[in-house]
Amino acid sequence: MKEKLKIQTDLDKERREILEHNERELVVNAMKIADIKRSIADILEEFKNGSNDQLLKRKLRRLLKDEGDWDYFYNKFVQVHPNFSGQLKRIYPDLTKNDIDFCILLKLRLTNKELANMLNISHKSVISKRYRLRKKMSLREEDTLEDVIGQI
Repeated sequence: MKEKLKIQTDLDKERREILEHNERELVVNAMKIADIKRSIADILEEFKNGSNDQLLKRKLRRLLKDEGDWDYFYNKFVQVHPNFSGQLKRIYPDLTKNDIDFCILLKLRLTNKELANMLNISHKSVISKRYRLRKKMSLREEDTLEDVIGQI
C-alpha cells in the first residue's frame, strides 16, 4: 500500500513539473506574441505618419528574420536531439552553421514547401540548398539527404 502511494506521489510530482514547464513555455510564447504585436503597431503608426516606405520595409524584413524564434526552436530541438549538431559537425566538419541549421530542419522531415515558408525563401532556393548540402557532404546518388540525416 505504501509503495502504491509513493508511486502516485511520484506521478503527481512529475505531472506538476510538466505542467509548470508547459506554463513557462506559454508565458514565453505570449511574451513573443506581445512583442511582435507591439512592433507591428509601431510600424503601422509610422505608416500613418507618412514614414519612408523603404525604412518600413526594412523593419518588416527584420521582424521576419527575428532570430529569437530560431533560438527558442533550437533549444527545444536540442532537448529532443541533444547530440545531433555535434555528431553532424564531427562527421561533416566542413558544414557551416547555416548548413547545420538547415540539417536540423531536414531532421524534422519538413517538405520543401514547409522549409521555404519557414526560412522565408523560395521553393527553388530550398532545392538549391539541398543540392549544395549533398555536394558538401559528398553523398552518393543512392543516399537520400533525409535518410543520412535521420540516422544521425
